[in-house]
Amino acid sequence: MDKKLQLVSILNTYYNITEPIINKLEGYISTNFKIEAKGEIYVLKVYDNSAEILELITAENKILLALKDENVHCSEIIANNSGDYNSITGKYIYRLLTFVSGTFLAESKHTATLMKSFGRTLADIDHSLFNLNIAAIKAKQIEWDLQHFQKNWKYLSDIPDASDRSLVDYFCLQFNEHVLPLHYEFRQSIIHNDANDWNVLVQNDAITGIIDFGDMCYSWLINELAVALTYVLMDKENPLEIASQIIKAYHTKLTLQEKEVDALYYLIAARLCTSVLNSAHSKKIKPESSYITISEKSAWSLLRKWVSINPIKAKNIFRGACDFSKLPSN
Repeated sequence: MDKKLQLVSILNTYYNITEPIINKLEGYISTNFKIEAKGEIYVLKVYDNSAEILELITAENKILLALKDENVHCSEIIANNSGDYNSITGKYIYRLLTFVSGTFLAESKHTATLMKSFGRTLADIDHSLFNLNIAAIKAKQIEWDLQHFQKNWKYLSDIPDASDRSLVDYFCLQFNEHVLPLHYEFRQSIIHNDANDWNVLVQNDAITGIIDFGDMCYSWLINELAVALTYVLMDKENPLEIASQIIKAYHTKLTLQEKEVDALYYLIAARLCTSVLNSAHSKKIKPESSYITISEKSAWSLLRKWVSINPIKAKNIFRGACDFSKLPSN
């Protein structure tokens, strides 16, 4: 059967959706389609049917349902005619979600109002997920989880420039000195773990939703904020000021701890290093794909700016956003 006709049949059989307009969207683990029918817009996600994928997307469904219960802005998972959230037909698994409208944060003007909305939204998500216990998420170990930052260090030799290697190596050592000793003191929770500016949607100077829960993991709670800050601070003249606005809004909704706030400077650096290390490794594996993405250039630029910022200054600005006592400057 023609692929489009197959999708039409699935939509009709499982969701009573008729005469849909179907357009393909970008996807990573799944193949995604934008579905328009009778004034409603959905996203249909198609996965290869395997036990591992089924376990992970079933876990993601639980996450989305928990967020819906707390009125957090994100896609809502739609049950099929049998009341199930996964529709399985032989080779494939199908899931239908609501379509979150808006402009990507990457394409929006980052006003103070929007940054505060971003901080509140992140806190809303984390507050909703804080006591959630899902074994499939807890079992995940991915290189993009900052508690496993050391998994990326093997790519250090793939960075061709010696000064760039030294910069990344410096922040690896800083992570060892300032973050790892607190490993067992940080609060842990399920987090979205990828609130980059292409996964966050905006409308009328406010966050309308966060998409792509594929990198969810059970990690240090503070990593949610660290990852989000990493991307939104790229190409900013005043990154500490922007960070302060987001941290303050987050802290107002979900109280941070001093040790978490003090780690942010090093965790942001770790996420930047994770990004450039993986880019360097990818280019070594596929040298013919030597195109340097805009985000990679921006990551290097922020990393070079970050090393010039006094960590005590950063910590005190972040502490100030939470009304914590400031550290002595020497």
